Amino acid sequence: MQREHFNTRLGFLLVAAGCAIGLGNIWRFPWLVGEYGGGFFVLLYVIFLILCGMPIMTAEFAVGRASQKSVARSFHVLQPEGSKWSVYSYFAMGGNYMLMMFYTTVAGWMLAYLFKAFSGSFIGATPDEIGGLFGAHVGTPTQNAGWMIAICVLGFAIVALGLQKGVEKITKACMSLMFLLLIILIVRAVTLPGAIEGLKFFLIPSAEAFETHSFGSIANAALGQAFFSLSLGMGSMAIFGSYIKREKRLAGESVNVIILDTCATVVAVFENIVAFALDLTNWTRKKAVAVNAVAIILLSLPCALGFNIWAEPLAPLFSWLGEGAVVIDFEDFLVSYNILPIGAAIYLLFCMSKKGWGYENFLEEANAGDSGTRFPAKFKWFFTWVLPAVIAVVFIGGYFDMFFS
Repeated sequence: MQREHFNTRLGFLLVAAGCAIGLGNIWRFPWLVGEYGGGFFVLLYVIFLILCGMPIMTAEFAVGRASQKSVARSFHVLQPEGSKWSVYSYFAMGGNYMLMMFYTTVAGWMLAYLFKAFSGSFIGATPDEIGGLFGAHVGTPTQNAGWMIAICVLGFAIVALGLQKGVEKITKACMSLMFLLLIILIVRAVTLPGAIEGLKFFLIPSAEAFETHSFGSIANAALGQAFFSLSLGMGSMAIFGSYIKREKRLAGESVNVIILDTCATVVAVFENIVAFALDLTNWTRKKAVAVNAVAIILLSLPCALGFNIWAEPLAPLFSWLGEGAVVIDFEDFLVSYNILPIGAAIYLLFCMSKKGWGYENFLEEANAGDSGTRFPAKFKWFFTWVLPAVIAVVFIGGYFDMFFS
Protein backbone atom coordinates (compact mmCIF):
# COMPACT_ATOMS: atom_id res chain seq x y z
CA MET A 1 0.00 0.00 0.00
CA GLN A 2 1.40 3.40 -1.02
CA ARG A 3 2.17 5.73 1.89
CA GLU A 4 -0.19 8.69 2.20
CA HIS A 5 1.30 12.17 2.44
CA PHE A 6 -0.01 15.52 3.54
CA ASN A 7 -1.47 17.58 0.72
CA THR A 8 0.19 20.79 1.91
CA ARG A 9 2.99 21.81 4.27
CA LEU A 10 0.50 23.93 6.21
CA GLY A 11 -1.59 20.82 6.71
CA PHE A 12 1.39 18.97 8.21
CA LEU A 13 2.29 21.86 10.52
CA LEU A 14 -1.26 22.27 11.79
CA VAL A 15 -1.85 18.54 12.30
CA ALA A 16 1.48 18.07 14.08
CA ALA A 17 0.81 21.19 16.15
CA GLY A 18 -2.68 19.90 16.85
CA CYS A 19 -1.18 16.72 18.24
CA ALA A 20 1.38 18.71 20.22
CA ILE A 21 -0.98 21.38 21.53
CA GLY A 22 -3.98 19.25 22.31
CA LEU A 23 -5.15 18.75 25.87
CA GLY A 24 -1.61 18.82 27.21
CA ASN A 25 -1.68 22.61 26.95
CA ILE A 26 -5.36 23.31 27.48
CA TRP A 27 -6.03 20.97 30.42
CA ARG A 28 -2.76 19.78 31.97
CA PHE A 29 -0.46 22.78 31.66
CA PRO A 30 -2.57 25.33 33.64
CA TRP A 31 -3.07 22.82 36.46
CA LEU A 32 0.67 22.12 36.72
CA VAL A 33 1.53 25.83 36.65
CA GLY A 34 -0.75 26.37 39.62
CA GLU A 35 0.45 23.26 41.45
CA TYR A 36 4.18 23.86 41.02
CA GLY A 37 4.58 27.53 41.74
CA GLY A 38 3.82 29.48 38.58
CA GLY A 39 6.73 31.33 36.99
CA PHE A 40 9.51 29.01 38.13
CA PHE A 41 7.74 25.98 36.65
CA VAL A 42 7.11 27.88 33.40
CA LEU A 43 10.81 28.87 33.22
CA LEU A 44 11.96 25.24 33.54
CA TYR A 45 9.27 24.14 31.08
CA VAL A 46 10.50 26.61 28.44
CA ILE A 47 14.13 25.57 29.01
CA PHE A 48 13.21 21.92 28.49
CA LEU A 49 11.23 22.80 25.35
CA ILE A 50 14.27 24.51 23.86
CA LEU A 51 16.99 22.07 24.96
CA CYS A 52 15.04 18.81 24.57
CA GLY A 53 12.04 19.55 22.40
CA MET A 54 13.72 20.49 19.12
CA PRO A 55 16.32 17.69 18.87
CA ILE A 56 13.96 14.95 20.04
CA MET A 57 11.11 16.09 17.79
CA THR A 58 13.53 16.25 14.86
CA ALA A 59 14.67 12.73 15.75
CA GLU A 60 11.09 11.44 15.69
CA PHE A 61 10.34 13.20 12.40
CA ALA A 62 13.51 11.77 10.86
CA VAL A 63 12.81 8.20 12.01
CA GLY A 64 9.28 8.44 10.63
CA ARG A 65 10.23 9.98 7.29
CA ALA A 66 13.17 7.67 6.67
CA SER A 67 11.24 4.50 7.54
CA GLN A 68 7.90 5.58 6.05
CA LYS A 69 6.32 3.73 8.98
CA SER A 70 4.68 4.45 12.32
CA VAL A 71 6.47 3.53 15.53
CA ALA A 72 4.96 0.05 15.14
CA ARG A 73 7.52 -0.72 12.41
CA SER A 74 9.93 2.24 12.12
CA PHE A 75 12.62 0.82 14.41
CA HIS A 76 12.38 -2.54 12.62
CA VAL A 77 13.16 -0.82 9.31
CA LEU A 78 16.09 1.34 10.47
CA GLN A 79 17.83 -0.61 13.23
CA PRO A 80 21.12 -2.44 12.51
CA GLU A 81 20.74 -6.15 11.89
CA GLY A 82 20.73 -8.13 15.11
CA SER A 83 19.95 -5.16 17.38
CA LYS A 84 16.88 -4.93 19.60
CA TRP A 85 15.80 -1.28 19.35
CA SER A 86 12.48 -2.45 17.92
CA VAL A 87 11.49 -3.85 21.34
CA TYR A 88 10.60 -0.29 22.32
CA SER A 89 7.93 -0.14 19.60
CA TYR A 90 5.65 -2.32 21.73
CA PHE A 91 6.02 0.00 24.74
CA ALA A 92 5.40 3.03 22.50
CA MET A 93 2.22 1.52 21.07
CA GLY A 94 1.07 0.63 24.57
CA GLY A 95 1.79 4.19 25.65
CA ASN A 96 -0.45 5.59 22.92
CA TYR A 97 -3.31 3.36 24.00
CA MET A 98 -2.70 4.25 27.65
CA LEU A 99 -2.76 7.96 26.76
CA MET A 100 -6.10 7.61 25.00
CA MET A 101 -7.52 5.70 27.97
CA PHE A 102 -7.75 9.02 29.85
CA TYR A 103 -7.37 11.57 27.05
CA THR A 104 -10.79 10.60 25.66
CA THR A 105 -12.47 11.22 29.02
CA VAL A 106 -10.87 14.65 29.42
CA ALA A 107 -11.79 15.54 25.83
CA GLY A 108 -15.32 14.43 26.67
CA TRP A 109 -15.41 16.97 29.51
CA MET A 110 -14.51 19.73 27.06
CA LEU A 111 -17.11 18.65 24.52
CA ALA A 112 -19.73 18.51 27.28
CA TYR A 113 -18.75 21.97 28.51
CA LEU A 114 -19.04 23.29 24.96
CA PHE A 115 -22.65 22.12 24.82
CA LYS A 116 -23.34 23.47 28.32
CA ALA A 117 -21.94 26.84 27.31
CA PHE A 118 -24.11 27.06 24.19
CA SER A 119 -27.15 25.94 26.16
CA GLY A 120 -26.67 28.78 28.66
CA SER A 121 -25.92 26.57 31.68
CA PHE A 122 -23.13 28.89 32.85
CA ILE A 123 -24.99 32.19 32.51
CA GLY A 124 -25.06 33.90 35.90
CA ALA A 125 -23.41 30.93 37.62
CA THR A 126 -20.74 31.50 40.29
CA PRO A 127 -17.38 29.67 40.16
CA ASP A 128 -18.61 27.34 42.92
CA GLU A 129 -21.77 26.57 40.98
CA ILE A 130 -19.76 25.83 37.83
CA GLY A 131 -17.52 23.57 39.89
CA GLY A 132 -20.65 21.83 41.12
CA LEU A 133 -21.73 21.22 37.53
CA PHE A 134 -18.41 19.54 36.84
CA GLY A 135 -18.70 17.42 39.97
CA ALA A 136 -22.17 16.33 38.93
CA HIS A 137 -20.91 15.51 35.44
CA VAL A 138 -18.00 13.27 36.47
CA GLY A 139 -20.10 11.75 39.23
CA THR A 140 -22.74 10.54 36.77
CA PRO A 141 -21.57 7.36 34.99
CA THR A 142 -23.80 7.80 31.94
CA GLN A 143 -22.64 11.39 31.39
CA ASN A 144 -18.92 10.80 31.90
CA ALA A 145 -18.85 7.61 29.83
CA GLY A 146 -21.34 8.93 27.26
CA TRP A 147 -19.28 11.99 26.35
CA MET A 148 -16.13 9.85 26.24
CA ILE A 149 -17.83 7.56 23.71
CA ALA A 150 -18.96 10.60 21.71
CA ILE A 151 -15.32 11.75 21.45
CA CYS A 152 -14.21 8.30 20.27
CA VAL A 153 -16.94 8.11 17.63
CA LEU A 154 -16.24 11.65 16.39
CA GLY A 155 -12.46 11.23 16.31
CA PHE A 156 -12.45 7.88 14.56
CA ALA A 157 -15.11 9.06 12.09
CA ILE A 158 -12.73 11.81 10.97
CA VAL A 159 -9.77 9.42 10.75
CA ALA A 160 -11.87 7.00 8.66
CA LEU A 161 -12.06 9.65 5.92
CA GLY A 162 -8.31 9.36 5.35
CA LEU A 163 -5.22 11.51 5.94
CA GLN A 164 -5.93 14.31 3.45
CA LYS A 165 -9.74 14.33 3.29
CA GLY A 166 -10.22 13.66 7.00
CA VAL A 167 -7.35 14.42 9.38
CA GLU A 168 -5.68 17.22 7.40
CA LYS A 169 -8.85 18.95 6.19
CA ILE A 170 -10.67 18.90 9.54
CA THR A 171 -7.59 19.83 11.57
CA LYS A 172 -6.88 22.86 9.37
CA ALA A 173 -10.33 24.24 10.14
CA CYS A 174 -10.24 23.32 13.83
CA MET A 175 -6.75 24.72 14.44
CA SER A 176 -7.57 27.98 12.68
CA LEU A 177 -10.67 28.35 14.84
CA MET A 178 -8.72 27.42 17.96
CA PHE A 179 -6.11 30.13 17.43
CA LEU A 180 -8.89 32.66 16.89
CA LEU A 181 -10.52 31.57 20.15
CA LEU A 182 -7.16 31.73 21.95
CA ILE A 183 -6.68 35.34 20.84
CA ILE A 184 -10.15 36.20 22.13
CA LEU A 185 -9.48 34.41 25.44
CA ILE A 186 -6.11 36.14 25.90
CA VAL A 187 -7.64 39.58 25.33
CA ARG A 188 -10.46 38.74 27.75
CA ALA A 189 -8.10 37.32 30.39
CA VAL A 190 -5.75 40.30 30.53
CA THR A 191 -8.67 42.71 30.92
CA LEU A 192 -10.21 40.89 33.92
CA PRO A 193 -9.85 42.33 37.45
CA GLY A 194 -6.66 41.04 39.06
CA ALA A 195 -5.11 40.11 35.72
CA ILE A 196 -1.77 41.72 36.63
CA GLU A 197 -1.38 39.51 39.71
CA GLY A 198 -2.17 36.46 37.61
CA LEU A 199 0.44 37.41 35.02
CA LYS A 200 3.03 37.95 37.77
CA PHE A 201 2.34 34.47 39.17
CA PHE A 202 2.58 32.98 35.68
CA LEU A 203 5.65 34.82 34.41
CA ILE A 204 7.81 35.81 37.39
CA PRO A 205 9.76 32.96 39.09
CA SER A 206 9.34 33.04 42.85
CA ALA A 207 11.03 31.24 45.76
CA GLU A 208 7.54 30.47 47.07
CA ALA A 209 7.45 27.59 44.58
CA PHE A 210 9.77 25.67 46.92
CA GLU A 211 7.53 25.99 49.96
CA THR A 212 5.54 22.88 49.01
CA HIS A 213 7.72 21.20 46.35
CA SER A 214 11.43 20.46 45.91
CA PHE A 215 13.45 21.52 42.89
CA GLY A 216 13.58 17.89 41.75
CA SER A 217 9.81 17.44 41.74
CA ILE A 218 9.26 20.76 39.93
CA ALA A 219 11.91 19.91 37.32
CA ASN A 220 10.45 16.44 36.83
CA ALA A 221 6.96 17.87 36.36
CA ALA A 222 8.28 20.49 33.90
CA LEU A 223 10.21 17.89 31.87
CA GLY A 224 7.23 15.55 31.82
CA GLN A 225 4.97 18.38 30.67
CA ALA A 226 7.43 19.38 27.93
CA PHE A 227 7.30 15.85 26.53
CA PHE A 228 3.54 15.53 27.13
CA SER A 229 2.87 18.89 25.51
CA LEU A 230 4.87 18.02 22.39
CA SER A 231 3.72 14.36 22.38
CA LEU A 232 7.33 13.17 22.30
CA GLY A 233 8.64 9.72 23.03
CA MET A 234 5.73 7.54 21.84
CA GLY A 235 6.02 7.97 18.08
CA SER A 236 3.22 10.53 17.78
CA MET A 237 5.56 12.82 15.84
CA ALA A 238 7.19 9.93 13.97
CA ILE A 239 3.93 9.02 12.24
CA PHE A 240 3.60 12.57 10.90
CA GLY A 241 7.25 12.45 9.90
CA SER A 242 6.38 9.46 7.72
CA TYR A 243 3.74 11.61 5.99
CA ILE A 244 6.16 14.50 5.23
CA LYS A 245 7.57 14.90 1.73
CA ARG A 246 11.37 15.39 1.50
CA GLU A 247 11.17 19.03 0.46
CA LYS A 248 11.83 20.68 3.84
CA ARG A 249 14.58 20.14 6.39
CA LEU A 250 13.22 18.74 9.64
CA ALA A 251 14.85 20.95 12.28
CA GLY A 252 12.96 23.99 11.01
CA GLU A 253 9.70 22.06 10.97
CA SER A 254 10.33 21.06 14.60
CA VAL A 255 10.90 24.69 15.58
CA ASN A 256 7.68 25.73 13.83
CA VAL A 257 5.64 23.09 15.65
CA ILE A 258 7.18 24.06 19.00
CA ILE A 259 6.37 27.74 18.38
CA LEU A 260 2.75 26.88 17.53
CA ASP A 261 2.60 24.66 20.60
CA THR A 262 3.94 27.35 22.91
CA CYS A 263 1.54 29.93 21.51
CA ALA A 264 -1.43 27.95 22.47
CA THR A 265 -6.83 18.35 19.29
CA VAL A 266 -7.41 14.47 19.79
CA VAL A 267 -7.83 13.48 16.12
CA ALA A 268 -4.06 13.36 15.56
CA VAL A 269 -3.55 10.71 18.23
CA PHE A 270 -6.40 8.62 16.80
CA GLU A 271 -4.55 8.73 13.46
CA ASN A 272 -1.39 7.47 15.13
CA ILE A 273 -3.22 4.48 16.62
CA VAL A 274 -4.93 3.61 13.33
CA ALA A 275 -1.52 3.79 11.62
CA PHE A 276 -0.26 1.00 13.90
CA ALA A 277 -2.90 -1.36 12.51
CA LEU A 278 -2.20 -0.29 8.93
CA ASP A 279 1.53 -0.98 9.36
CA LEU A 280 1.09 -4.29 11.17
CA THR A 281 -1.79 -5.83 9.21
CA ASN A 282 -3.36 -5.87 5.75
CA TRP A 283 -6.53 -4.24 7.09
CA THR A 284 -8.26 -1.42 5.28
CA ARG A 285 -8.38 1.94 7.01
CA LYS A 286 -12.08 1.48 7.79
CA LYS A 287 -11.48 -1.89 9.46
CA ALA A 288 -8.57 -0.47 11.47
CA VAL A 289 -10.82 2.39 12.57
CA ALA A 290 -13.69 0.09 13.57
CA VAL A 291 -11.53 -2.30 15.61
CA ASN A 292 -9.63 0.48 17.37
CA ALA A 293 -12.79 2.47 18.08
CA VAL A 294 -14.22 -0.45 20.04
CA ALA A 295 -10.88 -1.08 21.76
CA ILE A 296 -10.39 2.55 22.83
CA ILE A 297 -13.94 2.86 24.15
CA LEU A 298 -13.53 -0.29 26.28
CA LEU A 299 -10.07 0.75 27.48
CA SER A 300 -11.34 4.24 28.38
CA LEU A 301 -14.17 2.99 30.59
CA PRO A 302 -12.02 2.56 33.75
CA CYS A 303 -11.10 6.25 33.64
CA ALA A 304 -14.64 7.43 32.88
CA LEU A 305 -16.18 5.22 35.58
CA GLY A 306 -13.28 5.72 37.99
CA PHE A 307 -14.81 9.02 39.08
CA ASN A 308 -18.11 7.46 40.10
CA ILE A 309 -19.23 3.83 40.40
CA TRP A 310 -15.68 2.41 40.34
CA ALA A 311 -14.11 5.15 42.48
CA GLU A 312 -14.49 3.46 45.87
CA PRO A 313 -13.60 -0.13 44.80
CA LEU A 314 -10.46 1.03 42.97
CA ALA A 315 -9.30 3.66 45.51
CA PRO A 316 -6.96 1.32 47.46
CA LEU A 317 -5.04 0.51 44.27
CA PHE A 318 -3.93 4.12 43.80
CA SER A 319 -3.50 5.36 47.39
CA TRP A 320 0.30 5.38 46.92
CA LEU A 321 -0.15 8.27 44.48
CA GLY A 322 -1.72 10.46 47.16
CA GLU A 323 -4.99 11.03 48.90
CA GLY A 324 -7.97 10.96 46.57
CA ALA A 325 -6.01 9.53 43.63
CA VAL A 326 -8.16 7.83 40.98
CA VAL A 327 -7.61 5.91 37.75
CA ILE A 328 -6.69 8.99 35.72
CA ASP A 329 -3.86 9.84 38.13
CA PHE A 330 -2.34 6.39 37.67
CA GLU A 331 -2.67 6.49 33.88
CA ASP A 332 -1.19 10.00 33.72
CA PHE A 333 1.69 8.88 35.98
CA LEU A 334 2.54 5.96 33.67
CA VAL A 335 2.47 8.10 30.52
CA SER A 336 3.86 11.46 31.66
CA TYR A 337 6.47 10.39 34.19
CA ASN A 338 7.61 7.11 32.64
CA ILE A 339 6.83 6.30 29.00
CA LEU A 340 7.36 9.81 27.62
CA PRO A 341 10.80 10.62 29.14
CA ILE A 342 12.11 7.08 28.61
CA GLY A 343 10.82 7.05 25.03
CA ALA A 344 12.29 10.47 24.31
CA ALA A 345 15.70 9.29 25.50
CA ILE A 346 15.42 6.14 23.37
CA TYR A 347 14.66 8.15 20.20
CA LEU A 348 17.59 10.42 20.95
CA LEU A 349 20.05 7.57 21.58
CA PHE A 350 18.78 5.61 18.57
CA CYS A 351 19.56 8.54 16.27
CA MET A 352 22.89 9.47 17.87
CA SER A 353 24.47 6.07 18.61
CA LYS A 354 26.58 3.99 16.24
CA LYS A 355 24.78 0.96 17.66
CA GLY A 356 21.46 2.47 16.61
CA TRP A 357 20.46 4.19 13.38
CA GLY A 358 23.56 6.37 13.65
CA TYR A 359 24.23 10.11 13.64
CA GLU A 360 25.28 10.31 9.99
CA ASN A 361 22.08 8.59 8.80
CA PHE A 362 19.97 10.78 11.07
CA LEU A 363 21.73 13.96 9.95
CA GLU A 364 21.31 13.08 6.27
CA GLU A 365 17.56 12.58 6.74
CA ALA A 366 17.06 15.61 9.00
CA ASN A 367 18.84 17.93 6.56
CA ALA A 368 17.31 16.51 3.37
CA GLY A 369 15.38 19.21 1.55
CA ASP A 370 15.96 22.43 -0.35
CA SER A 371 15.01 24.86 2.40
CA GLY A 372 14.54 25.21 6.11
CA THR A 373 16.78 25.23 9.17
CA ARG A 374 19.65 22.73 9.15
CA PHE A 375 20.15 20.53 12.19
CA PRO A 376 23.26 21.74 14.10
CA ALA A 377 25.71 18.90 13.38
CA LYS A 378 28.53 20.23 15.59
CA PHE A 379 26.49 19.71 18.78
CA LYS A 380 26.46 15.93 18.51
CA TRP A 381 28.24 15.67 21.88
CA PHE A 382 25.42 17.63 23.52
CA PHE A 383 22.65 15.49 22.02
CA THR A 384 24.55 12.23 22.67
CA TRP A 385 25.74 12.75 26.24
CA VAL A 386 24.29 15.84 27.91
CA LEU A 387 20.60 15.55 26.99
CA PRO A 388 20.22 11.85 27.94
CA ALA A 389 22.01 12.65 31.22
CA VAL A 390 19.66 15.55 31.94
CA ILE A 391 16.63 13.37 31.23
CA ALA A 392 18.01 10.59 33.46
CA VAL A 393 18.84 12.92 36.37
CA VAL A 394 15.46 14.64 36.30
CA PHE A 395 13.65 11.30 35.87
CA ILE A 396 15.44 9.65 38.81
CA GLY A 397 15.18 12.81 40.92
CA GLY A 398 11.44 12.95 40.36
CA TYR A 399 11.04 9.35 41.50
CA PHE A 400 13.18 10.00 44.58
CA ASP A 401 11.11 13.04 45.55
CA MET A 402 7.85 11.18 44.96
CA PHE A 403 8.63 8.12 47.04
CA PHE A 404 11.43 9.00 49.45
CA SER A 405 11.18 12.69 50.34
